[in-house]
Amino acid sequence: MKKTKKKPAKKPVRRKKSKSTTKRVPSILEYAGYEIGQEVWVRTDPYGTEEWAFGTILEFHPTDTTEPSFSLFDKIRKRFAVGAISKIAESPPKRWMGKLR
Repeated sequence: MKKTKKKPAKKPVRRKKSKSTTKRVPSILEYAGYEIGQEVWVRTDPYGTEEWAFGTILEFHPTDTTEPSFSLFDKIRKRFAVGAISKIAESPPKRWMGKLR
């Protein structure tokens, strides 16, 4: 006859406490004629090259050290980015229009 080993008793599981999160309401809802939630094209110049970003404005930063700017979610590269308000354009060059899907 084979002896069967007993399985060890399971330890009680300690559940992680969940924190309730509150959505942060931006203090500035409109700046320089643009509103939060508005979709815009903005020219970004990282490393001296010309690139364009398209996305929804999430938050304004009027007291930025370089110039007034805003945060957006770039739908082209699927990332968060910061752009200058002075570099917002009606539409980008034609070669950038095809990159938006």
